[in-house]
Amino acid sequence: DIEAFFVRRSRKSELTKGKAIQPGQATFYVVGTTRLRSIEETKKRIAELGGHLSTNLDEGVDYIVVGAGLYEAKLDIASGKVYPKEQQAPEGTMDFYEAVRKMGWKVLREDEVDHFFGRE
Repeated sequence: DIEAFFVRRSRKSELTKGKAIQPGQATFYVVGTTRLRSIEETKKRIAELGGHLSTNLDEGVDYIVVGAGLYEAKLDIASGKVYPKEQQAPEGTMDFYEAVRKMGWKVLREDEVDHFFGRE
């Protein structure tokens, strides 16, 4: 019981400092050229709806919210950096969507964000 108390206390401390992700809260990464909202507005909307945003594209990401322009993009899995087709990608990068499938990330289009959270 004492150990459980300290775990709860530690968790509460992390939550009040904004360092921990709430249980059941999905983590999102926004990438691509957005049409409905700017990338910053899309991120703000996700946060308003209860999602957690990641600044890094890594294994902690649950969903990638994609805009346009990613069909010929490349992804460096090691760094999480996305290279649009007009930008020269270094050796070892993969096709963006191939890398997404390999890493097991789920993809949402930017127009699906509101529906995902049950808002139309």
